[in-house]
Amino acid sequence: MKASVRVIHWNAEEAKPLIESIRGAGYETLYEHAGGPAVVQATRRPPHPAAIVIDMTRLPSHGREVGVALRNSKALRATPIIFVDGEGEKLEKTRERVPGACFCSRAQLARTLKKAIREAESTGELPRATAQMDLYRSRFTYEKLGVKPGSSLGVVDPPRDYLAALGPLPEGVDIVENPESPQNVTLWFTYELDPYLEALRRMRSLADRTRLWVAWRKGAKNGLTQNSVRECAREVGLVDYKICAIDGNWSGMAFVRRKA
Repeated sequence: MKASVRVIHWNAEEAKPLIESIRGAGYETLYEHAGGPAVVQATRRPPHPAAIVIDMTRLPSHGREVGVALRNSKALRATPIIFVDGEGEKLEKTRERVPGACFCSRAQLARTLKKAIREAESTGELPRATAQMDLYRSRFTYEKLGVKPGSSLGVVDPPRDYLAALGPLPEGVDIVENPESPQNVTLWFTYELDPYLEALRRMRSLADRTRLWVAWRKGAKNGLTQNSVRECAREVGLVDYKICAIDGNWSGMAFVRRKA
């Protein structure tokens, strides 16, 4: 019975040459055209594949996160993961996040696949991958917010203890409370739903001239939640693109203006 290889690719038509090359190397292939969570669940179900091949030419960040999730699955800890093609910073991040994974070009895949499956028989469990939340916990708040050395940070309606919430800042950062002009990064602290709604259109005008973050207290019973902050902002033409934990009390969401 041939060993099976799970193929992960986000485009069914583009996946066909990759599938054919794996079959040509003598392996059965498992493939579903599905999103990240669905393909992770399908791969975790037995019978488990002898190896997992993840294409990195399309949506490489998705491929990386699927690789992290699969490596951290107990049932797949010893299963080799091979990232195919891709380039630059995306691959370097993947090497850091998924230790022990294999990286190769399409032309090298058959040889890399055979070697990885053969070595897996004696290697045993591979190191755990670094999950996104673990990565965020290890970063300073200023890194999450995108505050650079020598830049300016505007804080709007800050609480009394906001400096403790921000933690250490890089050298040369100028903090401006309730600035009259846009700064490089703006962190807007919000406390109640109605005042947030009233100020949204005014704050929207800053979104083209600053990196705009909205912060709200975690678990506060004031009508401000991740969903309400997002949905209210969308109604005035803002789109969220990043979320982070500022500290144990405050969450933050970054917004840009919706493109016409």
